[in-house]
Amino acid sequence: EKLQDMAAAMPSTSTVLLLCRHGETQYNLDGRLQGQLDTPLNATGLQQARALGAALQERQLKFDLPLAATAYSSDLKRASVTAQIVLDTLDAGGRNPPSLHLDARLRERCLGAFQDLTEADAKSKHSAQWKRFVAGKQTPGVESAEELARRGVEALHEIASAHANQTVLVFSHGGLIHTALSSISRAQVPHIGNCSVSQLCFAHDCAEPWRVQVLGEASHVKSALRNVDVQ
Repeated sequence: EKLQDMAAAMPSTSTVLLLCRHGETQYNLDGRLQGQLDTPLNATGLQQARALGAALQERQLKFDLPLAATAYSSDLKRASVTAQIVLDTLDAGGRNPPSLHLDARLRERCLGAFQDLTEADAKSKHSAQWKRFVAGKQTPGVESAEELARRGVEALHEIASAHANQTVLVFSHGGLIHTALSSISRAQVPHIGNCSVSQLCFAHDCAEPWRVQVLGEASHVKSALRNVDVQ
């Protein structure tokens, strides 16, 4: 599904959030659990971030409300570097880019002893803890899904409330975005790919303010990587 101009359906006072997952890391490629480890983008991740910036610059990703003067990102570098590449691309394209604000509440889920391991290694080395984790039970040293959803939605609510009638870029992580969207929509959410964009509308004067408009749009990333492959 493409991001679309939703102006006609928007309430009079609203905010659009574009939730962008960071680009690929070597940990993503190797199937290792990152959690809150501060891992860098790999070469593909850098290309994905440039593709996301180009899509925003060229308005392939459509949004009716003007961009806010501030963009927000997790302080982990795989997200913040993705954000900075996107903003630099907007700047180079002649658009006045937002300034970047780092917010630790947008970090990925803390996975405790599982961080730096593959799922198979986590299951082997921490069998009892892993069983609790996959069963959705409280696991020592691991942030619960409820805690993750609470801090993620709280951050998004605060950001949206501060930017009436604007579009805000928010850069975060697959786990946080997926969990926050699941909490907001109360529905099953598909996989959130690297540098995909999900669109939320926040209606300021409604009792149920959130509306999910787009989930995991990533055609800009796939197109850019196809073009690289044929060069």
